[in-house]
Amino acid sequence: MRKTAGYIMVETLVAMAVLSIGLVGVHKALREGIKTRGIARDATHARFLLDQKVAELELRPFLFEGTESGSWKGEFSRFEWRYRIEKVELPLPPLPEYIDSQLVIDLEMPVSYLGRISATISWVRSGQRFTRTAETLIAPERLIVPLEEEEISDETPGRR
Repeated sequence: MRKTAGYIMVETLVAMAVLSIGLVGVHKALREGIKTRGIARDATHARFLLDQKVAELELRPFLFEGTESGSWKGEFSRFEWRYRIEKVELPLPPLPEYIDSQLVIDLEMPVSYLGRISATISWVRSGQRFTRTAETLIAPERLIVPLEEEEISDETPGRR
């Protein structure tokens, strides 16, 4: 009888060890699942916040070249935003020599640039930093570009 009593105890200890190893694996899987769900939720929020920030900028009648940053209040206080508005030069392709001169004049562009809005949302989750970025182009008439020093001195009357 003594051999059976000891065998049941060893069998119980082995079963508990196997069960605890299995539970540790399940715990890690659940923890990673919760973390992944949180990251996915944050990425969805970031995309909506990014669209909101770009839409706010697109609704302005005029945009000044420059950079600005900040963060949201309340529920989305973990999210920070930054945007940059800049002038983007358009490359003009060379025209073939055999094109009529009147057509060349018609094809010339009145402005050689567009405006670009680059917006970035960033946040931290589980000690890891995440970012999402979006860019869009705007018409040159809406972009206000500060004059260069040389342009200012050239256009000032009475200065040479």
